[in-house]
Amino acid sequence: MTANVAGLVTATHRRHYAVRLDNGETVACILRGRSHAIACGDVVEVERSPSNEGTIVSVAPRTTLFFRSDIQRDKLLAANVTQVLGFVAPDPPYDDELVHRWIIAAESNYCRFVLIANKEDLPAFALIADRLAQCFQMPVLGWENCRVRCKPDVTRLPKRRSTNSTMRAGSSIHPA
Repeated sequence: MTANVAGLVTATHRRHYAVRLDNGETVACILRGRSHAIACGDVVEVERSPSNEGTIVSVAPRTTLFFRSDIQRDKLLAANVTQVLGFVAPDPPYDDELVHRWIIAAESNYCRFVLIANKEDLPAFALIADRLAQCFQMPVLGWENCRVRCKPDVTRLPKRRSTNSTMRAGSSIHPA
């Protein structure tokens, strides 16, 4: 019998999880029992099987937890996050209230928040410029922001600290 190993949950789909082990290997895992709810970013202990798959046997305490709620249930989104990148764009249109909810969620979890206005080079960007101007005056409150173009240009994104665990939110997200 092999010893249990530690890992980080990198993807979830129902009761199936991708866990990146400390040695860099990614293992397909299932959860033992139903007493835990697992989110991306959770640090877990995995029992390896001879078939090179794994079973999650325990979950380490979380420092943060982001979730989405509806009338029926809460859906866990991410755990142990240290920064939130909120992406907005003229198309698809964004909701100011949703941006405020991202900020509140980040602040209540003591996370860094960055608002990223995407698709700056589209003509429709002028239609949201006034709304964004209000958001872009928020650095006095400690929130960062930047504008990026349709063509991916990661050089304009805020520098990511290597110690950060990032959650991206929004409907206009650049691939990582």
